[in-house]
Amino acid sequence: MTIQNIIYFNMTKANIIILTFSSFMLSCKIHKEPVSVKFLSVLNEKYNYSNSLKFNGFYTRQHKDSLSFYFAEEPIYFFNNNTLYFDRGSLVKDSNYVSLSFLQGELLEREPNKYKWGTYQIINDTIKAQIYCEYYKKHAHSIQFLISHYQGILVDKNIITNWHIVEPYPKINKELDSKNLEYQKEGRNYIFKENNSKALIDSNKAWILYKD
Repeated sequence: MTIQNIIYFNMTKANIIILTFSSFMLSCKIHKEPVSVKFLSVLNEKYNYSNSLKFNGFYTRQHKDSLSFYFAEEPIYFFNNNTLYFDRGSLVKDSNYVSLSFLQGELLEREPNKYKWGTYQIINDTIKAQIYCEYYKKHAHSIQFLISHYQGILVDKNIITNWHIVEPYPKINKELDSKNLEYQKEGRNYIFKENNSKALIDSNKAWILYKD
């Protein structure tokens, strides 16, 4: 097999994978829990949290041994209009990957990732958030985004500790997602990482502001 044939084969294989994934996403039914009055009330408060959080980047998980192979691990993106984006389960290895086009696509355009938005408040040293998180509904081809309540402690503008899901818990399919829910009850520590691309994302285009 020639080099040209190998390249063509790999490109064809990649196209097949992309088409297969796209077909899967098109066939995957997505259900979103209706936006609640409490959820919307936070958006109307318009607090300025610039003294508590940093907005020119994101917060990423920090492990006890301070070693991580990933540039971004389950990152949280806070915005100054009381919204946030929590990319639960996400692992980004290369710092160059967190570009403007990547963030624009993940946060605002791509299905189903664009639904991972929420609102937050800061009360004393505690962040309280309501976030749309992904769960199975009936099977792997049927997913749902349910409002999940999270909270964490602000040590300072760079560190959030004990980030975890709290009651009231979402009404999940226990057969498919009980382990996932239990895993989210474990506290996680986060540190801030600066990222210039994040500042260019217009959070006012997040779907939760349009309540579709």
